[in-house]
Amino acid sequence: MNRIVAILGDEILDSRGYPTLRVEVRLQSGIAALASVPSGASTGEGEAHELRDGDPKRYGGRGVLKAIANLEEIGRVIRGHDPTNQADIDRLLIEADGTETKSRLGANAIVGTSMAVARAGAQASGRPLYAYLASSTSANPASYRLPVPMMNVINGGAHAANSLDFQEFMIVPHGAPSFREAMRWGSQTYHALRTLLNEKGLSVGVGDEGGFAPNLAGNDAACSLIVEAIERAGFIPGEQIALALDPAASSFWRNDTYDLRKSGVGPIDSGGLQAIYKDWIKRFPIVSIEDGFGEHDWPAFQAQTAELGRSIQIVGDDLYVTNPKLIDRGVAEKTTNAVLIKLNQIGTVTETIAAISACRAAGWNYVISHRSGETDDPFIADFAVAMNGGQIKAGAPCRGERLAKYNRLLEIEREVAGQSFYLSPFAPVYSQSKDVARTAASSTAPGHDVVAVIEEASTARRCLTVAQRAAELGGALSLSALHICVDPAKLIAAAEEIDLQKMREMQEGTAQERLRQARYVFEGWLAFSGARVKWLEHVGNVTSSLIAEVEDAALIAVAQPHNLDSADALHAAIFNTGRPVLFVPTEGSLPPSLGEHIVIAWKPRTQARKAIMRTIPWLRAAKHITVVTVDEPEASQDCAEVLGILKDHGKSADVRHVRTDPGQHIGVRLLTEAEAVGADAIVMGAFRFGQIFEWVFGGVTHEVLRRTRLPVFLMH
Repeated sequence: MNRIVAILGDEILDSRGYPTLRVEVRLQSGIAALASVPSGASTGEGEAHELRDGDPKRYGGRGVLKAIANLEEIGRVIRGHDPTNQADIDRLLIEADGTETKSRLGANAIVGTSMAVARAGAQASGRPLYAYLASSTSANPASYRLPVPMMNVINGGAHAANSLDFQEFMIVPHGAPSFREAMRWGSQTYHALRTLLNEKGLSVGVGDEGGFAPNLAGNDAACSLIVEAIERAGFIPGEQIALALDPAASSFWRNDTYDLRKSGVGPIDSGGLQAIYKDWIKRFPIVSIEDGFGEHDWPAFQAQTAELGRSIQIVGDDLYVTNPKLIDRGVAEKTTNAVLIKLNQIGTVTETIAAISACRAAGWNYVISHRSGETDDPFIADFAVAMNGGQIKAGAPCRGERLAKYNRLLEIEREVAGQSFYLSPFAPVYSQSKDVARTAASSTAPGHDVVAVIEEASTARRCLTVAQRAAELGGALSLSALHICVDPAKLIAAAEEIDLQKMREMQEGTAQERLRQARYVFEGWLAFSGARVKWLEHVGNVTSSLIAEVEDAALIAVAQPHNLDSADALHAAIFNTGRPVLFVPTEGSLPPSLGEHIVIAWKPRTQARKAIMRTIPWLRAAKHITVVTVDEPEASQDCAEVLGILKDHGKSADVRHVRTDPGQHIGVRLLTEAEAVGADAIVMGAFRFGQIFEWVFGGVTHEVLRRTRLPVFLMH
């Protein structure tokens, strides 16, 4: 009953008023599934070929009647097939076309058919599209990840007739607790930006993707305006809402130079353009740059990724055009660290999933994206949830064709309540605090990957030793030692925050003496270990000092303090930096290895998910992984999620579901199990009791850190 019986097509208009296809797939059972095809304004040269009529008398040559006529041949090829066999049908479509770029039948006809077949398959199986598509990569998804939206709020380049060379200036509400809240944050910021533009007498007309298109004094003025709008809307730039850019540099790459003529800058080389990006990253909370160079300028992308790739997301769009072969080349040549995914660039659902698989295999991020010429079809919303990548570009929170995607995501979040989570791929971005004074010893720009926080001379050696092991295990990462000299005058000025232990420390020795002792131990350890480690010093507040120094850190190592509830550096590292923390116990003997056998303390909570995602380099290096749940009622189902995450990164794990004995603390049971399996490290989420007691760890976290003899990777 669920065989394909007909393929029909219609010429409709996209969001720019140009023709596009709507494809309908009918099944023998009476099911009819529709899909509308988007179209891009700035396109990569290697994209699958969009077939247009070329008749200047109809839509200026942009008609799609030829592509619609080709649906008759496509129908003959796939009629009688089961729509749930997506890969087989897509293979038949590719073979029937017979060209590298799908130019004979038209990529628009092929991708429309492929999308409609997927919808028909979902309807035939009785599942929502996101659940149906998710089953192509996971047999039984235990949970769904709602994507962080990248909202294009200022348009330029090929998307707007204004003075901006760069095509998209986006806001990223990555600090929101849910997708619904992310949309609220984005909408409020968008309207705050509209108010600002009105106040400044600037245009509030919108571009192709719903963003405003004002004439500004320069490209960086767009970033300044957006930051101001974020603050006016009541949010914290970087920590709650960050910025992302899509310069679409191929559109202004001419004769091996980048011609910023719209803004009046004129031609510059790739080095000059990179200098602009570096300057902006220092000035604005930017987390992602897409197509920062021309699609043929691979050396410039490589240089950018080498220099900035550990700090921000470098996305390739025109560079890869969703082609798995080009993505594999990019991985081999370390060209970017993320890929933009567009269904119509490659031409079938199956090939798009293959491109995502290439990203996953490399450990790269991927962003599901719309096109500038869109329709009201929300296919990519379901696709983004199904593919579990955590990011979507769908334009501004404005214009019906953009809101169709966002509103569908709101529907999905409601449908999967209790089975979904919203997890940002980005850490908070902080500008350097004004009350932090860098010493001459650390006046150069930070360039480390693992930071060992040296608080006390008595624990410095152990902290440095474990941090060095972590740096080696994480892939030959560099290591820095950081000592923060707390200014006693600043502590006294905030007397209500001082406990008796701090008072005793201030009486027993000055900040300078503690610095001298820490530096002495560091130099001795350095001479003994032969390691290459950078020494860093800060004078100022512990939290702001730590935030300023770990901007590009992959991991922060902190030794066990005397008192967990008054440990400023540990609290700040876990709860304020957005970085994973390696807790180094100071009691008992260290295990002879680190990370050969890692126990994941699993609980289906955001903190635990973050802990896993942010420690992937160390989990990949582990020889053995054991997932442990303690007193979890749905343990078997819950573990499917963590096993799926590990599988995406080429790892498997044993699973142990254990229960506490009467009167036994969960933290104690977890540590007992870790010891029983021979683990040498633990990965777990870090919890706290709540905002009223924000410096007090939650019960299980507190008990584990108080009793552990194993290093613990933590993430809040």
